[in-house]
Amino acid sequence: MRYFYSSFAIMVIGLIAAYFLGGLTAIYITFLLTILEISLSFDNAVVNAKVLETMDPIWQKRFIIFGIPIAVFGMRLVFPLAIVSFVTGMGMIETLQVAMNQPDEYEKVLKSTESTIFAFGGAFLLMVFLDFFFEEKEIKWVTFVEGSKLMKKASTVNSIELIMAIITGILLGHITHDFGVVLAFDASFSFDGVIGAFALTSNIFIIMIGLGAGAMFVRSMTIFFVEHKTLSHFRYLEHGAHYAIGTLAIIMLMKINMHISEMVTGTIGIGLILIAFLHSLWENKKVNDNL
Repeated sequence: MRYFYSSFAIMVIGLIAAYFLGGLTAIYITFLLTILEISLSFDNAVVNAKVLETMDPIWQKRFIIFGIPIAVFGMRLVFPLAIVSFVTGMGMIETLQVAMNQPDEYEKVLKSTESTIFAFGGAFLLMVFLDFFFEEKEIKWVTFVEGSKLMKKASTVNSIELIMAIITGILLGHITHDFGVVLAFDASFSFDGVIGAFALTSNIFIIMIGLGAGAMFVRSMTIFFVEHKTLSHFRYLEHGAHYAIGTLAIIMLMKINMHISEMVTGTIGIGLILIAFLHSLWENKKVNDNL
């Protein structure tokens, strides 16, 4: 529980700040945003833990200390402002003023760029998933796919994940007839939670507080996974996280042409990780029973 003390403290401070921004309603929305961020980013904790396990202790500490401010203030405030600024041609200061003084207008502008944003996010997540999917792994989870002859042949092709991502981008451009989507797909990044947050509020400060508190919990989970070597004890957890990432990539690309609730996205992600966790427990029990 000690891993989460700081996260709970940040959440309490955030809820108090939210009260002064908008009363009890703002507190409720902030809490929902925290849950939204945790559900959408739980797979990040697993993947980050895998990366951290390969780092020296000093770099682990630097990642934890400097990564969170970037995640909280960069991806949840500065990056959305930068995207809107880039797409609309407004300056960063002007965009910030619109966000502060005309939140409804800011939401309208941000939502008008959804296709571009989802293309950014979908492409990035797809590359993360494909890179894991085609790498040589000792442990396979969905064996009829990961261990198939087709997969073995595809894995021998150089840069297969990049080739598949490019083909997906071309098909996406053909379907949407939007060259901007293709350009965004080729220069990808993700902040899906920010878009989902606007379904609850247009106040960027409440959004930053709620998603920031959620990011703190994701940070705490990452540290817990690393120090307890969770991934080594649960062999399929990393697989589940990457399948969740792949699913999220597909959903983000589908959202270019249709509406899909963030609750659906979060539930599917957590569901895949939970299945991987339970399957790992089952395999561990089988091993222990045979000893």
